[in-house]
Amino acid sequence: MELIWIRHAATKGNLEKRYISLTDEKLCPEGISALLEKKVEKVYPEVDRVYSTYLNRCMETAKLLYPLQGLHILEGLEEMHFGVFEGKNFQELDGNEDYQKWIDSDAYAGMPEGESRGEFLERITRETYEFLKVCKGNKIAMVVHGGTIMAALTYLDGSGPYFSYACDNGAGFRTVIPDMTIERLRNGNLGIEDLHGCVTKIERLF
Repeated sequence: MELIWIRHAATKGNLEKRYISLTDEKLCPEGISALLEKKVEKVYPEVDRVYSTYLNRCMETAKLLYPLQGLHILEGLEEMHFGVFEGKNFQELDGNEDYQKWIDSDAYAGMPEGESRGEFLERITRETYEFLKVCKGNKIAMVVHGGTIMAALTYLDGSGPYFSYACDNGAGFRTVIPDMTIERLRNGNLGIEDLHGCVTKIERLF
């Protein structure tokens, strides 16, 4: 099975370096233009199934890249919940004690009304495991969020640290999981920990 992980195209909040999770922004003109330029370069593989989170920026990206494919909505794979930091950038949070603790802890400290990195990794690991048990298709596009990609690939690949899987808007990764692994998973022979490091090939889209 091939999973093509694509971070949604840019929004106004992305361009302003804001922490955006559940705020349902649409793509900005600059983001759409950059995405379509890459599409012309044919950097996005053809797929037989397209999944997206329920947020507009992901759904719009998926429809622009794969307009002839049906879109299937994912639950539980949205971006890290930023709590009281939502919608703000580092300049606006400068001097905030909770924010500084969060930064100093490499995002492992909890944030008010949000998730710690540990809680986020646990959620994405669980939801990715459950998704792979039931998803359809052999070559699948996953149009999701930057943090989601980092967390999911920390779980499925694990050959590098969390931030090594960071990617720009519209960028992403191609990953391969052996069909035998998926078969064993769906037969009930693999638990959630057994899928750690199951990816046998990983490469950036560009």
